[in-house]
Amino acid sequence: PYIFITAPGVPSNYHADYSHVVAWQLAGEKTFNGFLDPDKYAPIEERVIRGDPLRAKAPPEYDEADVLAYHMEPGDLLWNQLLTPHWVVAGEDQAAMSLNISHGLVRYRGEFGPNEALLHQRWEEYPDEAWLADLRY
Repeated sequence: PYIFITAPGVPSNYHADYSHVVAWQLAGEKTFNGFLDPDKYAPIEERVIRGDPLRAKAPPEYDEADVLAYHMEPGDLLWNQLLTPHWVVAGEDQAAMSLNISHGLVRYRGEFGPNEALLHQRWEEYPDEAWLADLRY
């Protein structure tokens, strides 16, 4: 678990996490922004092959109609799937804070989801990359 604090009106970096995240909004309001079709802006193969999580100051140029935004208020919960490109913006008038629980190795009927399966396949082929991002591997 970790505390994620966002300054008023300031967007986080554009990024994709090497873990699944459950975000529990504790204070303030924020908007979690992703894309309806993440592969259009950051193909999953590129997110996996980079060897490190996607990170940039801002998202690439995008069509506003492609954004999938979730407004979060205190008490709201949000599930963010591993390797989902996104950015977060707090409300203009106050900072926002969430408690985030970060985890990997999520399986359904013994199988990883598609994003995590590709990531683990990459790490099987390039095991040194796994140690840079996930010490459980």
